[in-house]
Amino acid sequence: MGVITGSNPISPISIPRGRQSSETYAYSLEEIEQILDVLPEPAKTAFAVAAFAGLRQGEIRGLDWLDYDGENVSVVRSVWRKHVSPPKTEQSQAAIPVIKPLRDLLDGMKPENAVGSIFKGELGRPLDLHNLARRVIRPTLALHGLAWHGWHAARRGLATNLHCLGTPDRIIQRILRHTNIAVTMRSYVKAADADVLRAMARLEESVLQRFPMVN
Repeated sequence: MGVITGSNPISPISIPRGRQSSETYAYSLEEIEQILDVLPEPAKTAFAVAAFAGLRQGEIRGLDWLDYDGENVSVVRSVWRKHVSPPKTEQSQAAIPVIKPLRDLLDGMKPENAVGSIFKGELGRPLDLHNLARRVIRPTLALHGLAWHGWHAARRGLATNLHCLGTPDRIIQRILRHTNIAVTMRSYVKAADADVLRAMARLEESVLQRFPMVN
């Protein structure tokens, strides 16, 4: 537009280096069981959807009873505050098989002639999961000596637990509905301490077989 002439006036400017992000958390199956044992409804089933189906927080809020057919949940929308939109990517829009523990919870809270949001607030709007965690989940878990690491820790837990059970990486990617498998493996599959110890034990066994003189 001709407003600035000569050299770029911000060329000496550099972007400050941000703080190194802390390691993210993934719930183990044991932790998931402990949490489900103490949470009341609807927090219990909402957490189970995150842990056993891998839905994101906005996708859980966006679940409608019409999206659940007794065997699968279809992810077709996401709710952020008062905004309703499709899920973040085309791959995110998919049907996810519902395992029996989650199916029992959903069936147990399903009303007759169920319509509208599965998780509703007092005014019938999609339940605010951030407030649910603050008002119900955190105090309940603290009372039982359990830690709350957030909704996404349950989604990471699903990826990690599937990986520990020997599920191929590409299948985990499909279940989490990621566009890129590198995202799944880098940010969602966490190496649990027990897995690290088993891996190192296998390495030790292999090394001793090849080099028996190593003590």
